[in-house]
Amino acid sequence: NNTPEVLGVFHHIANIHGCHLQIVNDSYLESFPNIGLQGDHQRSNAALALSMCRYAMERSQKLFHRSSTISQEKLQGALAETFWPGRCHTVFLPCLPSDSVTNNHG
Repeated sequence: NNTPEVLGVFHHIANIHGCHLQIVNDSYLESFPNIGLQGDHQRSNAALALSMCRYAMERSQKLFHRSSTISQEKLQGALAETFWPGRCHTVFLPCLPSDSVTNNHG
C-alpha cells in the first residue's frame, strides 16, 4: 500500500536506522514489455527483483572495486524467460476424465 501515510512510516523507520529507502513500482519496468510469469502482480515482483539486482551490482562495485554490468538485453531476456512451474502456470492437457470432488457435498 503506497499511501502517503504508509510511505511516511517507511521513510521514518529508514531514517532512524540510517538506511536509504527506494520506492519501486511497475514504471521501473517500462523498457521490459514481457516478463515470463503471468499476473499483473508479477510485474511488481519483477520490478523489485530488477531493482535489487541493480543495487547488488552497484554495491559490489563499491565493495570490491570491480566493474560488473549486465546488459539491458540480458535482463530483458532473463525476465522474459522466467518460469516457475505450477506458479500461475497454465497447463493444456487433452480431455481427461477426472474426479475432482473433495467432499460429500460436491
